[in-house]
Amino acid sequence: MLKIKIHSKSIVNFTGLTCINVDNTTKYLQKLFQYETTNSENVLLIDGINISIKDCLIISPLTKMETLYNFTAKSILNKMVNNYDW
Repeated sequence: MLKIKIHSKSIVNFTGLTCINVDNTTKYLQKLFQYETTNSENVLLIDGINISIKDCLIISPLTKMETLYNFTAKSILNKMVNNYDW
């Protein structure tokens, strides 16, 4: 389950990726960051775990392909390191 604390609704069948369509992305992100600053708590609740908006990958029309490639490469590297039997 995904709960964004500035809303009253939850996404029950959350699978790790969600798209939020808003009129003004900048203002919406500002509200999320302000919530965390004002309330001193993370804005996202995913399966009972508090997650900061700072730990999320935010894709907008201004996102560069290089950013997406770097995120994917880091994700694959993290999985390899975590799965390696030390």
